[in-house]
Amino acid sequence: MAKQKAEHTIEFAKTRITIYLTKAIYATIEQIARTQYSDSRSVKGVIQTYAVILFYYRLGYINKYVPIHKEIFQYISKRNYIAYRELLYKNGIIEYHKSEYTQYKTETGENRISSTTTEYRIAKVIGVLFDNDKTVPVHIDLPCEFVRALEKKHKHIADEYLSSQEKRKSILELNPMEIVVVDLITSLLKDVASNRITTKRAFEKRLSHIEQINKKIHFDSDILCLIMILIRVINNKQIAGNNLAYLFDNQFDVFDIKSNDKLSFYQDLKVDIKALDDCLTKRDLLHISRINTVPNYGNGGKIYSALANLRKPIRKHIMYKGENLVEVSDVSCAHFTMLPVIFKRHNIAIPNEELLRYRELTQKGDLYSAVVEGTDMLRADIKQTFQPFLSIKHKAQFLYGQDSEETRKRETICEYFEAHFPSIFNALLLWHTHTEQSIKSVANEVESDIMNSICNQLIADGLHPFRIHDAIYLPENEVKNLPFNIKNEVMRAINEGIPT
Repeated sequence: MAKQKAEHTIEFAKTRITIYLTKAIYATIEQIARTQYSDSRSVKGVIQTYAVILFYYRLGYINKYVPIHKEIFQYISKRNYIAYRELLYKNGIIEYHKSEYTQYKTETGENRISSTTTEYRIAKVIGVLFDNDKTVPVHIDLPCEFVRALEKKHKHIADEYLSSQEKRKSILELNPMEIVVVDLITSLLKDVASNRITTKRAFEKRLSHIEQINKKIHFDSDILCLIMILIRVINNKQIAGNNLAYLFDNQFDVFDIKSNDKLSFYQDLKVDIKALDDCLTKRDLLHISRINTVPNYGNGGKIYSALANLRKPIRKHIMYKGENLVEVSDVSCAHFTMLPVIFKRHNIAIPNEELLRYRELTQKGDLYSAVVEGTDMLRADIKQTFQPFLSIKHKAQFLYGQDSEETRKRETICEYFEAHFPSIFNALLLWHTHTEQSIKSVANEVESDIMNSICNQLIADGLHPFRIHDAIYLPENEVKNLPFNIKNEVMRAINEGIPT
């Protein structure tokens, strides 16, 4: 007899995903299905529809609404999934609602609306949770490329985003078909690198297949041009761009990157080919393709670079002249740590005793951990909620319109600041009455003033610092040459003029 699988098990095969339901759940869904259908195909379709929703729950480690693109339902039951979904909904097993449209601009400035998704949640717990001795496998048969896309989502969430529910949900929201196209592009690049593809005919055959699928999801970039640029920014020891340039008669010239400013060393950035395994979206590929574009300074000294736009899993694969980049600054909760400077610039007075306690906590302790102390929340749970809290104008408005989980996080932050740093909390609430400039824009200016000054010092010492928001990265072989402790230098800049 085959060994029973645990209920939370997810198995990925070439063209199949297997989800395990407890026998109690399976029997309940089957019974509901048979009240409406007498044929086994429809009964199976209802069970699979429920299993897909449960699969996404487990995929994202999320216990509320999860976004699911309709394509996965259509593969298993075509348009019948709508009737199957309604049956589960009417019996109180699931709930669902339409997600909001997301607007974005194409590279040509055209307004587009991304494909809408429906969000689902399991509304009713059936039987005993995690009854692992009594499980039944439910098989979902899908095209191999689709299975690979979902497996890639699962790996990304498990490896990189377990600490952030918001980021897990953002991965779930990605259209699997976009991941399929990105996977096909990266597979083509890796096959070129390994010399599996060496002829123009073989290359064009793969390219044609990608472009056919691409038409279905409205990928805005020229696929061929994107591939040629990516070939140029991948580490030269791993892929030879000249081979493909020869195959195509050198007709695909990548734009010449020119600059005469002090950040021109950015044009020597390359990407390790392993980064392709961490690419999920077209934006990932586009940002990688521009990695060696010399950045510009924006208003307030902010640096706009492709490097800063990369998702964290991809950043670890960026190289400068063959050396991996290493973070050499570690300023936790940077904008909140810089609040003393922000208030000082706008002549907002905070009592010395409170300001010193706040400085001690943010510079030597951990603000996130202090806020969740005594609760059942983790540090990672509260971190994302600090971003909207920085721009708070009215407590009731700040708490309004959120789900119960987010409301609890916001209440926890407010209660902590009201109890421990009431003057700072009041200063945040009244910020908009002092100036029309948002506190976030001032925080970005302060951050840029401090970090740009440090980067200028490092450049003067012959180093090559790469700034990503409040962090500074150096090539690994330059770390030993750091002339000073960057965190100490940041704190020195913050503490200037603050009473001791």
